[in-house]
Amino acid sequence: MAGPTVVEIKKLDMMSVAKVYAATMAIFGALYGLLGGIMGGMIGGAVGLIIGLIIGLIMGVIGGAIMGFLMGAICVVVYNFVATKMGGVKFEA
Repeated sequence: MAGPTVVEIKKLDMMSVAKVYAATMAIFGALYGLLGGIMGGMIGGAVGLIIGLIIGLIMGVIGGAIMGFLMGAICVVVYNFVATKMGGVKFEA
């Protein structure tokens, strides 16, 4: 039986990483929006809860997706630069 294969990731594709970051942060933004809506409901009653949930979800998802996309793109640029200087991340398969 052969030993483990080592795979080195030397470069990441910016769009694929940015899209995954955007989707992940949109989910976290939705959770954050739900919590913000609940807090608004504690302060503003039933109407505050409904408005807070709607606005919180919309803003959380959109804001999370935008920030996730930007941060994903920035992280890829930094990773690709560092990986060319120091070598990429190695995995055993």
